[in-house]
Amino acid sequence: MKTLVLTRAEPDAVGMSPLGGLLCPAGFADDWGVRVDFCGHGEGGQLLRAPVSPGLFRSAHVRGATRLPLGTPTFVEGPGILAFDGDRERALAPGQRATLTVTRTGPRVIDPRAVLRLAAEQGLMLELPHWIDPYDGGTGGGCC
Repeated sequence: MKTLVLTRAEPDAVGMSPLGGLLCPAGFADDWGVRVDFCGHGEGGQLLRAPVSPGLFRSAHVRGATRLPLGTPTFVEGPGILAFDGDRERALAPGQRATLTVTRTGPRVIDPRAVLRLAAEQGLMLELPHWIDPYDGGTGGGCC
């Protein structure tokens, strides 16, 4: 990984977010994102240990992490992969450039902790019909 641009850089998260969040935290309400530039072992920088999944930590050599004000373009150059939320990817050919900009106009973000707490307080998860999910092999009725 050469460069990471984060809309949210949260030290208490898992995945890529802590790679910026442990150096330059940024949340949804902040008016900046974070750009993290990496380097190879022996090329200087700082050694950072960060959680990438529950219970799994990895080390990365970080050349620098800086605030990236909303709406300010930053540039990256291939070869590389542009990955968005882990679901969408675009390849950059060698020498191909991309302009990245952090905004707060993307999809709505929910707070699952707040939503589930509210559902629990209001009893919204009680006395519901059985869950049938064809992706899990469920075909209808019954329990479990």
